[in-house]
Amino acid sequence: MDESQAKRADFGGQPVLSDGAAAALAHLWKAYWLARGEKLDTWQSAESLLHLAMMGVDETDLRWLVLHGFAEHGEELTTNRDGNRRFRRGKNLAFPPRTCFVLTKARAQLVQARQKEASPAQSA
Repeated sequence: MDESQAKRADFGGQPVLSDGAAAALAHLWKAYWLARGEKLDTWQSAESLLHLAMMGVDETDLRWLVLHGFAEHGEELTTNRDGNRRFRRGKNLAFPPRTCFVLTKARAQLVQARQKEASPAQSA
């Protein structure tokens, strides 16, 4: 294991994240908190497969995140007439072209806890 891998967090006994999985997780985390801050369903800020792929995240990284409970995926069905984004939730590891991903609530809480552990305590 190289130094950059050793520095990555171990999430609840899960293997160390690949660079692609870590990048995807960072973007899903940002989208999750955007939705929470705006009081939206997290699916309203779901990240697209295309966007994640443009950032160098491959489908193997995304499958790992889904298999380990970090992410959920669904195919976007939204049309111009819809008021909100709509999705058909994924039931397997196939990712059609309009697939989007969200961070699961359980893993968002774990990421938040790990960030708090990694941050030095702020004194008042």
